[in-house]
Amino acid sequence: EMSGALSIDVRDSVQHGAPRRLAERVRVADTFTSRLRGLLGSSLGEDEGLLIVPCASVHTFGMSYPIDIVYLDKDSRALALYHNLKPWRATRRVLGAYGVLELTAGALKKPDLRVGQIVEVPPMEEQPAGKSLLANLVLGAFWLFLALFMLPKLVSGEAGPSGYMLFAVNTLVAVLFLTRRKETRVTESTRDRLVTTVCILMSFSLRPAAGASLISGLWESVLLTISLVLIFAAYLSLGRSFGLIPADRGVKVKGMYQWVRHPLYGAEMLFFISFVLANFTARNVVFTLGIFLSLHMRALAEERLLSHDSLYQDFCQRIGKRYIPYVI
Repeated sequence: EMSGALSIDVRDSVQHGAPRRLAERVRVADTFTSRLRGLLGSSLGEDEGLLIVPCASVHTFGMSYPIDIVYLDKDSRALALYHNLKPWRATRRVLGAYGVLELTAGALKKPDLRVGQIVEVPPMEEQPAGKSLLANLVLGAFWLFLALFMLPKLVSGEAGPSGYMLFAVNTLVAVLFLTRRKETRVTESTRDRLVTTVCILMSFSLRPAAGASLISGLWESVLLTISLVLIFAAYLSLGRSFGLIPADRGVKVKGMYQWVRHPLYGAEMLFFISFVLANFTARNVVFTLGIFLSLHMRALAEERLLSHDSLYQDFCQRIGKRYIPYVI
């Protein structure tokens, strides 16, 4: 999130007369956390505003004061206006909106802003590369911690084949976080980001349950090892196009993508099935069903982002199954 004395003016889209000041001091919410927080826990002073990008719908749940709202397209043209939107309300999703400018109630009356006019926003500095690098370092360190956490059991020989495979997978994920390429386009949907976050949290919420297995120890080892081998192979197929949030990281057509559209999700589903069969409790079943649903929603989000690419359209025509070859 950036802040400072960023001023925003209004200029008629046809007549280039003197600009009219809409706000003098504007904060910019351009990260997932800052967009999610919005104005919660803060207030707008006179002649202040919050510019949220990207964003196509907002709400005032949890707020204690009304605000004025302007929806803008990528050319900074006003698409929709909301005057004096009261707390505990929500706006409709505005088609074509790229950002939302939130202002103090009554701010839109001063410059008499109308739909179709241009809201002039001075050029903003791009987000420093170090910020995304820091995020990759943190995430890579977390997965490396998961791998190193298993080392004592690996050294003592307590871990079976699946333990060694899981160590290799977590180590590979850590490396991929440090070497992955920058996305061409990241989802603008808050729902897609929340689904990803919830999916990760649910996967870490599964718990081993002694004496609750529906399969033998041999079958458990076999299924877990196969699933982890497939996950490892899927990560190798992704290479530097790896990521968590749905995004356009290029079209993959080689490796495991020669058989299904989402090999990683299919392999993860097999892993979670193996785990829940070996630890069959109501808690694990509920979380596993939730994980399956969220994985499917993430797959659909990725397909929407890539649907404009003719190479991906051809890929989808050739590869009809998403997770399991010839099945689903």
